[in-house]
Amino acid sequence: MKKLALILLFTSVFVSCHSQKEAAKAMKATIGETYFQNWVAGVRGGGSGTNFYIQCKKPVPKQIILKALYFRDKKSPIHKDSETEYSAGFTGDANKEKASDLNPTPIKGQKVTPPYPITDNEAIIEYSFKGKKAYYKLSTIKEQELKAYPSARPRN
Repeated sequence: MKKLALILLFTSVFVSCHSQKEAAKAMKATIGETYFQNWVAGVRGGGSGTNFYIQCKKPVPKQIILKALYFRDKKSPIHKDSETEYSAGFTGDANKEKASDLNPTPIKGQKVTPPYPITDNEAIIEYSFKGKKAYYKLSTIKEQELKAYPSARPRN
């Protein structure tokens, strides 16, 4: 009886490890270029933030669902923009109205602790693979030039 229990335990651990390796391999083969761009509104109190972009080499396999992105102590949901493009947005602290003027609605990209430590130039994708939560670390993230939106439309 003990032998049967040990065999079942080892089999389940092996299958779980194999599934995690399979998921990591699929993510590595799928994820292409990643970059982020900080932005600031051109009007006083218009806010600021960071847009994060994930460009895939090929469509993400159906058994993988990209859920959220951890970046610089914040977490934001990942949105599918096209078959091979995804994005996440984070609000910043610059160019806000006074604290008393802000409405109490939740802010996109609340401060959180990532599942494991990362630097400012790294991010973690939270995804589900065949229904199980998993994480994928992004290390080669490029920064695009700051985007400053104009304060008003040009006249003419």
